Amino acid sequence: MLPHASTLDQPIQVVMPFQVDVGRFAKASLEWHFETGIANREVAFRLCDRISRKRRKLIKVILLQDLSGLTFSFAYSQYRLGSVQGKLSKISSFVYPQMLAQVVIVNAPSFINSIMRVASNFLSQKVMDKFRVCTSAEQACAAANLPYDLFPSFLGGGYDWDAAWIPEKLRNSGRQQAQERRISRHSRETEPIFGGGSSDVGSSSDLPFISEADIASGALPGEVGSEEEGAEGGG
Repeated sequence: MLPHASTLDQPIQVVMPFQVDVGRFAKASLEWHFETGIANREVAFRLCDRISRKRRKLIKVILLQDLSGLTFSFAYSQYRLGSVQGKLSKISSFVYPQMLAQVVIVNAPSFINSIMRVASNFLSQKVMDKFRVCTSAEQACAAANLPYDLFPSFLGGGYDWDAAWIPEKLRNSGRQQAQERRISRHSRETEPIFGGGSSDVGSSSDLPFISEADIASGALPGEVGSEEEGAEGGG
């Protein structure tokens, strides 16, 4: 889960199976994929429920899906997972209703349209309508309601996210690319412009911070260790 929520207080769950451990992903049993899917949804639901109670408004999760490393041969060989996703979708509609805000896809392969057609055989139209395929970091930031400086650097943003589960090579690469982008942006913004003015990518100072402890406990920022309200996930 990204440590920062969106500008609409929405938690952002980052999924990048083909960047982290594609071998394990491919060899895992259908049962493992199903149980992992349920666990991920439960974490997201508890956090959304907690924030919803605190903010007194319905909060939904944004799923940020990175498809880097996905090949056509791999996608074809894993057609079996379609049944798992279909089952998870049906269960979610009853157990976790109104939880998913958007599915923001980044680094999509050239055959993404084929993937979407296959997915439509297992997922409801209501879910399919929430997919947003983005071709740039700017589009993804807009779709996820997230300022550029809080979008992960390894996905094209300016946030240096050093979570332990992210491969070191990927973190270092993202950090270097973010630095290069900052230098490029700075040089453009400091060039003389007729009429003055400068570009503004938005401020993140007013956005809530979500720590790993918050995610694990379901607590909101500033509430870790507090003993207020007992309900944690609801049923």
